[in-house]
Amino acid sequence: MLASLTQGLAARLPAQCRICHAWPSEIICQNCLFAFAQPRPRCQSCALLVPRGTSVCGACLLRPGPFRECRAAISYGFPWAQLIQNFKFESEPALARSLGQLMLAHPDIRRMVDRASALVPIPLSPARLRERGYNQAARLCRALSPSKTQKDWLSRSGDVAAQHTLKRRDRLRGVQHVFAAGRLSPTAAGQGTIVLVDDVMTTGATLTAAAMALLEAGASEVSALVLARTEAPTAS
Repeated sequence: MLASLTQGLAARLPAQCRICHAWPSEIICQNCLFAFAQPRPRCQSCALLVPRGTSVCGACLLRPGPFRECRAAISYGFPWAQLIQNFKFESEPALARSLGQLMLAHPDIRRMVDRASALVPIPLSPARLRERGYNQAARLCRALSPSKTQKDWLSRSGDVAAQHTLKRRDRLRGVQHVFAAGRLSPTAAGQGTIVLVDDVMTTGATLTAAAMALLEAGASEVSALVLARTEAPTAS
């Protein structure tokens, strides 16, 4: 009760921008959103940056993924990396509200959320959830649309090695049988798009494995939505 009251009061008080440190401000000020969060052309299948006028990257043309579409709000890097680290690892779940607003400011992401039959966060393993105390993907889901969030539709049986330490092939192998989908609603199984939500996408191995579990459980189509995308070294 006290924690909820404190968070509600904090949301009404002036804040300092976590990017440029302007005061008073929102957690992410309008100037920083304009400077660092403008929509950029991205592959509709894997969310990597692509040249303007391109809708699907060459790799996805050769080997399409399981997603109807895949979107990212920002690139993982300056100035967002530290803020995402704080949200994910430094017990700052309240940042989900501002990060969710950042995501919804992108027209394609707003459209995805509005049209989705359900938003399903990538789950943490029970051990990781106990350690962290909250699932950052579930917090983002609720910030995007609490009424569409279905956090029980997907479960995770265990952990794998930190994804950034593995090559793509090893990541795909490591998460292949980690996820299990529960009983889907008739709407999800028969029509509409389930949108998977996560904080950061690196190779897409985790999201791909989760999508395959939902499709095998009867989902008609699955899309993916992330706050940030780790870019290929040659991206500009």
